[in-house]
Parts: sequence; C-alpha cells; structure tokens
Amino acid sequence: MHSALAEAHSPVATTKDRRLRLIWKDPKTGRYSHVGWLEALADGRYCFRYTPEAVDIDGFTYVSQYPDPSQTYVSEVLPAFFANRVMNRRRPSYDQYVGWLGLDPDALPVEIMARTGGGRATDFYQLVEDFNLREGRCEGRFFISGMRHVIPGLELLGALRPGQELALKDEPHNPVNERAILLNADGHPVGYLPDWLVDDAHRLRQEGSVSIYVDQVNHDAPPHLAVLCKLEATVV
Repeated sequence: MHSALAEAHSPVATTKDRRLRLIWKDPKTGRYSHVGWLEALADGRYCFRYTPEAVDIDGFTYVSQYPDPSQTYVSEVLPAFFANRVMNRRRPSYDQYVGWLGLDPDALPVEIMARTGGGRATDFYQLVEDFNLREGRCEGRFFISGMRHVIPGLELLGALRPGQELALKDEPHNPVNERAILLNADGHPVGYLPDWLVDDAHRLRQEGSVSIYVDQVNHDAPPHLAVLCKLEATVV
C-alpha cells in the first residue's frame, strides 16, 4: 500500500537512509535518462518521486503505479514495481547470488538493486547508485559490462585482484556508443563501464578525478556478475 503526499517533489520529514536513481532507457534511441528517485527511509518506509525533468523526456510514460509526476509516493513496504526486481530469498541460489554481489543474505532489497540494477526483460528500467558528489566526493559499485566482447576480457579473471586499479580509456569511435569507456588492467582490456554509468563518469571526470578499483572477482558467476568494481570520485 502507498499514499501520495500532496506537495510536489516535497521531501519526507524523516532522515533518508538510502537513495537510488530510477533510470529509463529509450528503446528507440538507447539513451539513458534519470526519471525518478527511490528512497529507503530510516523508519522502514519507502519513498518514490519523479525528477522534475521526467515530464519533458520524449517517449517516456509514467509508471502505472505512479501516475502523477507531481506527487511524492510513500509506502510502508517495498512497492511491487521494485520488489519484483529482487530475487526471492527462498530460492536455493539466493545465498550464492548475494555473495556474488558482495553482500550478505540479510542485505536490504535496495542494496541488492544498487548492485544488480534491478533490470527486467519486460521493461527498460534500472535502479542505480546516486553518483553525485557530496562534500567533494562520491563512491559506488557496479559490475563490468561486455567482458565477452573484448580480448582478453574474461581470460583475465584469474589475474585480477581486489584493490587493483583499472584504467579508463575513452572510445570515441566505438560503433555502439561514442561515449563508451573501456576498462584496462595493466594495459589489457577487461570490459566496459556500463552504459548507464558512462555519462556520470564523463561528468565526474570533468568535475574532478575518477578512480576505478576491482572490488570482488567471482570466478563461478555469469559474465555479467564476474567482476564487481568500486568507483571513487573526488573534486581536485
């Protein structure tokens, strides 16, 4: 159950514990847009609101559960639109899955979505970290993309180690995304920064400096969950 607070985009009167961005991918252009905020509040409630910019995004239609862009929606439980993006704790593979994410079995759903993106084959949404500088710094985690599409890519899994820094290399001639950023380990391509993170990375590099480190290597995981990385950004 959820209720809508009347004041447009108004903050909820309690301390916010965790905030994720809702990202929408335009199926026609492939462009990623930040359309909303999901907040896990300190008192156990959840809050969702659209960004002011969402109303002007071509092709974007509001989530049926949240039809009014002027409202802030508050729920006592995680709404189905988000809950359906988290693996059921009763599945036999759940403990292994959250281990690949670098989390423990008691991790909150918002932490799981922050690591996985909460993507579904039936829509074009992802939940991602809030990569915005606060007090001159920010950090967040993500999984390397496209390891199967570069050489040596997956062949480097055995050589990667937690704490290892990965170099960022722009690929302006990339046929899929001219803003693509390749990640290299000791001069060898490993994979790519996820497309949803590319614009943030370019912005953060303009504002200061960005460093990428290997956080965890999962040798027995599917390729899209093989290497968990940490992004750290600071204002120079």
